[in-house]
Amino acid sequence: MKGGYFLRNGQFCKEEEAVFTLSDLSHRANGIAVSFRAEHNEPLFAESICQFLLTREPCIRMELYKLIDPEASFLRKNVSRLLNKNKLYLAAAVTLQLFSTPQGLQWALSARETTRGFFPSRPATLLLGWEETDAKEEQEKESTLSFSLAERESPQKNPPAISQEWFKRTPGGKVDLIPDGIIGYILGEEVRLQEREECDSNTPLTDILIHCIREAGFAITPVRTIYPADLYLAEELFVFDAVEGFTKILGFEKHRYFSSKTQMIAQILSEKAEADRKRRE
Repeated sequence: MKGGYFLRNGQFCKEEEAVFTLSDLSHRANGIAVSFRAEHNEPLFAESICQFLLTREPCIRMELYKLIDPEASFLRKNVSRLLNKNKLYLAAAVTLQLFSTPQGLQWALSARETTRGFFPSRPATLLLGWEETDAKEEQEKESTLSFSLAERESPQKNPPAISQEWFKRTPGGKVDLIPDGIIGYILGEEVRLQEREECDSNTPLTDILIHCIREAGFAITPVRTIYPADLYLAEELFVFDAVEGFTKILGFEKHRYFSSKTQMIAQILSEKAEADRKRRE
């Protein structure tokens, strides 16, 4: 049987065990969690993940250098232990949680099975659209709806920025939020990437993404906000994260994307991931 265990501070625990106290749960909520892909018992781009964590030290106020090393030996060792214990030998989505308690820095590592293939390409199955939110203030709810209608009537008006909360799975039903994902879109020979505040980003492979985009021949423009008018002009829209790689978006409202430029970047990512794994064989 696959799965059933996670690591807490180096010790195996069963997933159904109540090993966290209420105090632990409170501290975990103020910690950091990053998710990434592992293939054949190895985390992909492990050094990039560790470097990302170490650069987050000023934001999360934890002495991560006591646990995380730039060579990623801690990460590789414990990911391998966890995947072997859970018999997840081929491909897994791994989540590392780090949080501080009065007793010091704590960590937990969990994993689930995922599709193998070094960030395999998947068909576009997501639609992006507006939806009514359960705002506490009625005026806030009305403005969200009126902005979406105003955009169709008058592009000069300034509607709210796109949020990952508005992704929907075809033909219906919400998709989980992607806390460590990046929204991007392609316009000609340019890729525009959602720029997030340094302390708000949980995307450990941003540097790898940027290398892949440039290697594919695209220029990169960071954008702080993405508006509906941008998505009507875009040739393609995608979400990138460190577990699934590229998720191509089928369309925005009634607008559909038919370009295949994202596939060029995704292929480079897959080749880099496979090479990263093979160099440690």
